[in-house]
Amino acid sequence: MATKRSTETFLNPPESGRDDQIRYWFKSCPKCVNGDVIRSDDFHGWYLKCLHCGYMKDLDAPAQAETVLESERQRWQPPAVAA
Repeated sequence: MATKRSTETFLNPPESGRDDQIRYWFKSCPKCVNGDVIRSDDFHGWYLKCLHCGYMKDLDAPAQAETVLESERQRWQPPAVAA
């Protein structure tokens, strides 16, 4: 009798070594600050998307998501106010 495998295991077997799973970063949106960001893919490629404000950023590769989030956070920070 065959054992049942979960859909996630079937789509992303651990032995594949691929980094193509959907990932979440809680409260990491560079635009709205409190938004939850997901990394996903579609027909056009990989992207980051905030579930709260709709911010989107295309990715060249899924592994660059954390680097892009950090650089975008720095870009979206408001300028420092002179005292």
